[in-house]
Amino acid sequence: MRTLTRPAPPLHVLKRLYPIVLALLIAVVLAFLFQQVVLLIQSQRTTQTVARISQGYEQPIDLEDDLYVLFSQAQQYGFREQLDDATLLTETIYLRAKKTTEKSLAADALYNLANARLRQGISLLEQGRLERATQPLLLARDYYTRTLSLTPEHWDARYNLDITARMVRQLPRQPIQEEDEATEIEKPEELWSEVPGVPRGLP
Repeated sequence: MRTLTRPAPPLHVLKRLYPIVLALLIAVVLAFLFQQVVLLIQSQRTTQTVARISQGYEQPIDLEDDLYVLFSQAQQYGFREQLDDATLLTETIYLRAKKTTEKSLAADALYNLANARLRQGISLLEQGRLERATQPLLLARDYYTRTLSLTPEHWDARYNLDITARMVRQLPRQPIQEEDEATEIEKPEELWSEVPGVPRGLP
């Protein structure tokens, strides 16, 4: 039984296809190189923006910006006690984080925000404003918990969560009237000064 074989394409057909194939290959290579150049430019811009934010310069921020830009700006808002703005950027990072590295960044952003809320709560306790200290301490506890949900091995978050939880348990259950603060609470710092250690880790 004879086996049929397909005849080779005529030479003139191959000659006509060669320029087309070559043009396609060149187009693919150029597209790849263009993409790499764009990524490099974007990376350089991100690095420059993060550096300027870290130096304290005001930068226009869009919620679609690179996550590292949002993280750096959220950190600066935390330093300046602009906690509503820090919260918006932190939650944006959390929602946009998909890759492992992005989730790690989101965990650090939540941890920074938790520390900022804890500092706010301690400051209010030192001023004797216990009824106002409750909310930031509860928020800090929540952000530490969410940090651990993303990175269970985050030991600083676990340590600070333990401190915050103890402080929350010692707070009065009922709001204290303004006129009673001076008479009923002589040393509000006792609510947290007995807790061993201080908050630690990232700012």
